[in-house]
Amino acid sequence: MLQRIWKYKFHYVLVIPALLLLIRYKVAPLLRGVELALRDYDMFQGLANSPWVGLANVQMLLSQTNFRDVLGNSVYYSVVPLVFTCLAALLLALGLHAIPSRRWRNGLTTLLLVPYVLPALVLAYIIFLLFSTSSPWLMQERLWLGEPGLHRLVMTGVEIMRGLGIPVILAMAAITARRARAEREGAAEQERLGYTGLSIIPALQAMGAFALLQLSSVLATHFELFHVMANPLVYETADTLSTYSFRTGMQNLELGLAGAAWLLQFIVQLVCSIGAYLLLRRFFVPTLFASEVPAERPDRPGSPGAMLGVLFGMLAVLPVVFLLYVLFVYPFTLSSDSGLTVGQLMPSGSMLSYGLLYLGSTVVFLLMTVTLAYPLTVRRLPGRWVYKIFLLVLLVAGTMAMPEFLMYRQKQMLNTVFPIAIQGFFGLMAVFVLKSIFNSKHGARKAELEAQGRGEAHAFFTLFIPKVWKPLLALGALHWIGLWNSYAAPLMYTTEVDRFAPTLRFYQLLQGSAASELTFYDPAVLCTAALLSLPPLLLLVLLRRWLTSEVLVSEGREP
Repeated sequence: MLQRIWKYKFHYVLVIPALLLLIRYKVAPLLRGVELALRDYDMFQGLANSPWVGLANVQMLLSQTNFRDVLGNSVYYSVVPLVFTCLAALLLALGLHAIPSRRWRNGLTTLLLVPYVLPALVLAYIIFLLFSTSSPWLMQERLWLGEPGLHRLVMTGVEIMRGLGIPVILAMAAITARRARAEREGAAEQERLGYTGLSIIPALQAMGAFALLQLSSVLATHFELFHVMANPLVYETADTLSTYSFRTGMQNLELGLAGAAWLLQFIVQLVCSIGAYLLLRRFFVPTLFASEVPAERPDRPGSPGAMLGVLFGMLAVLPVVFLLYVLFVYPFTLSSDSGLTVGQLMPSGSMLSYGLLYLGSTVVFLLMTVTLAYPLTVRRLPGRWVYKIFLLVLLVAGTMAMPEFLMYRQKQMLNTVFPIAIQGFFGLMAVFVLKSIFNSKHGARKAELEAQGRGEAHAFFTLFIPKVWKPLLALGALHWIGLWNSYAAPLMYTTEVDRFAPTLRFYQLLQGSAASELTFYDPAVLCTAALLSLPPLLLLVLLRRWLTSEVLVSEGREP
């Protein structure tokens, strides 16, 4: 054992900086979060001196009638949109894969990813415009977003639209890989499998893998989307664990209840994540991570399947085209009465400074990802399973809002950019994705180098880094987009307007506190939304070639 540890000493040394960051900024809040749930927190006495109450907070939480609605809503928005998303993605992937033109396929799948990379705040803003009683597109007097049933219907549709692109790409990649493998095995194998074995079964396997990824975070919902779209009139169908915990802890200062809600969510999702991980590892790794990149062979041009695929694709991207029209065309058909400009509503200095801040956080994220992933490429590494479970637990813990807030307040970091920057360091899903990409394609080569007596440092610099730098940069781009689109951390840690992140400025603008003379339909507001959406959309277009199905697996679960 000691000889093996010494043999792989490079791995243990390599992960030390990243592990120190994880222990300081993730493990400590995790332990604090468990303690917070078991104490009657008094902000004047502090957490350590607050009285111990055991499971009283959990019991009080479960006894609340509205919390049962919260749990039901969280499960509903995790399951029901997922079912319809998978059904739509299955049909759409089968249709799009039949399109002979690669440009058409890539163009349509890129459009399907647009709602996912758009800031959720901008997406919610457009939904508000669309379903407002003064909407120029829907002539109706009913307040859809003020009625619980209709609000749920709208939110279900939005969730389906946001999440459709990724499973479609996963299914298309699975079909391509299966067809390429069948071609190598000969015509007899292709004839034996038929359309069902070559297309439908691989697509179904991809849908199963995507569903497992999603259900591993069964109680998690997109905080920004539900926070901005929920209101007291529709809490019974729109309030989820993420919004409930934020409101209970940050607004009502009932930190014990918020801690209990987080602990309940953590335990449930830890069980689900372990089960999902074992199932994915056992049955779905070849589906998500092909051993080689297959060459696409398009179907015969002009086939009925191709025409049907184009039709399906055009219908699916119509909502996306509408989103882009509202952001980048419609504002120029209006005249503004406010006299305000986009520069006044969204200072360029704020966008530049936060863009650079998130870039710095992303660089640290990339360094952590590559150093944490490399030890997972060694199957005989002593302590590998302990290390993997450690990372999985922290992945499930995610962003621990209240424990982390208390930690940063104790360190007097509130109203600074440091908590926002530090939170941007972490994204452990990328660690598992990067190691799976490498192991599936280059694991055998690494084993050869090890058998030849080449050191682990040699393999790291001559094999691992050269083979993973493209997916690593793509993961970094997705991470930067996530940081740019989010206003949760700035909302928690900054109070001075001059220090607001761009998304938080837009949130305050929509709330009416920044410029009350503006209306939702003012071109200045619409252009501000378009400006906020430009960086993620540009990254999507520029790096779409590197945003493969394997890289997009990192976005398969709600953080």
